[in-house]
Amino acid sequence: MPARHKAIFFLCPFVPYPPTSGIELRVFRLLKWMNSTGYRVVLIMSAGDTDAEAIAELRKLTSALYSTKPPHWATPALRTRLGMRFPRLRRVLWEPIKPQLRKLRWEKGSEAND
Repeated sequence: MPARHKAIFFLCPFVPYPPTSGIELRVFRLLKWMNSTGYRVVLIMSAGDTDAEAIAELRKLTSALYSTKPPHWATPALRTRLGMRFPRLRRVLWEPIKPQLRKLRWEKGSEAND
């Protein structure tokens, strides 16, 4: 069977455009190679919001493009998101109480074993 009749479903947990780092660059180059060799590529990616430029560039390399909503477990906890966004707030509020929470959790665990 000629290569132009083969179809590949490509699942990607991120948007591979623009290729800025290692894995994104590898995926983008792989898509370019598969397109140049005649494979029909159906790209299914997990992306919340994708800009129009990225969609336009990826459509040039694929036969079909589908975007799904990321699963709820892929989203970091609120504490983590706030810490990434406001590092000073994390240092001032979260870091001082972390030892007390660990101690409290340890005490609750030992009471449950008694």
